[in-house]
Amino acid sequence: MNIIIVAIGSQGDVNPFLNIGIALHKRGHDVTVLSNDYFSESVQNAGLDFVSVGGTDDFNKMLDEVDLSNPTKTTKAIMKYLYFPSIQKVYDTIKRLLIPKETIVIGITMAFGARIAQEKLGIPLITCHLSPISFPSISRPAKLDGIWMPHWMPKLYKDSVWRLIDKVTDLYLGPPINRMREKLDLHPAKSIIRHWMHSPDKVIGLFPRWFAEPQSDWPNNAEVTNFVFFDEADKNPMSQELENYIADGDPPIIFTAGTAVNNAASFFNASAEACKILNTRGIFLSRYKDHIPKDLPQNIHYCEYAPFSKLLPYSSAFVHHGGIGTCAQALRAGVPQLITPFGIDQPDNASRLTELGVGDELRMKKYKSSIVADKLGKLLRDKDVQMRCKKIADELKSIDPLAEICRIIEGQI
Repeated sequence: MNIIIVAIGSQGDVNPFLNIGIALHKRGHDVTVLSNDYFSESVQNAGLDFVSVGGTDDFNKMLDEVDLSNPTKTTKAIMKYLYFPSIQKVYDTIKRLLIPKETIVIGITMAFGARIAQEKLGIPLITCHLSPISFPSISRPAKLDGIWMPHWMPKLYKDSVWRLIDKVTDLYLGPPINRMREKLDLHPAKSIIRHWMHSPDKVIGLFPRWFAEPQSDWPNNAEVTNFVFFDEADKNPMSQELENYIADGDPPIIFTAGTAVNNAASFFNASAEACKILNTRGIFLSRYKDHIPKDLPQNIHYCEYAPFSKLLPYSSAFVHHGGIGTCAQALRAGVPQLITPFGIDQPDNASRLTELGVGDELRMKKYKSSIVADKLGKLLRDKDVQMRCKKIADELKSIDPLAEICRIIEGQI
């Protein structure tokens, strides 16, 4: 088969699709990945063909505008620099690479150009959702930032809230999508988030049922599989300096604000003080060294990058933003998590981890050293938390979802 993968987003968004692409390529399929130039080397290192649908400059502009304190601004930056500019490019590339009756497209949630190509060109499309928030639901609503919609509220209330969300998101997402559709003589897309963006061919949730149970109002053609892990650990191993630090004492707490955050100085300052209060070791991960406190004490080590699959098994706890890929890596490593969500899927992921009993949540506005130390101390002392973390880790290590995902994809041809 001729398989086209549309993977647009941050590192955590793109990585799972690279592993799916590798698995499909090993099964004899031709695989081309459409993504931002920022990931061209990663795609090519995976042995897959790469086509650019966005420039590195735009990716870096997006990073510059991401704001921990402003989820709305962050979302707008992602759409402005990554998703909206790629609509035409994705459509044109799919049309160019199309081999009738042999091509299938796999798209991330907001692969809008791929969804348009599915309608106009009749190409089979599988929409892959990395996190449960991409499945809008009335029966079990995700935790949406700034929107009060608890599960126990009457169905009529939740339906009215979703109708309002539909109107607001259509006003924002509709113009760039529908300008493209108008050129192709397609009717305007409506209810984009709740209905249109899910492929009528197949929808896959790349997470396990115990993380998010499928609901009756999810698309009828949807099924969930499991988390897909990939962090290029073989290409980017831990440094010898980091390995020496890990071996030189008790397991440290890992702190990161995520790869798409460049204004986390206050986060790391409070984290350093929390480590002092707890009298524990810490590792700070960030691509932005100027946001790391100067003159770090000996109990804290800074590095720009380390693969989570190699680092987290040596840690005692993990403090992070709550991106779904990062959550999954921590679950597989079996370490307690303290989530500092700031928007998109992160509040919902944090809520689900808390319900599972493997972590806690602390909003960035309340991220103060004393509160951080208190929450981390409780997680580290709680034997039930440790037991649940280990149980989930053992289950994830025993499962390889790639064969099932490949079977689903191949079944669409």
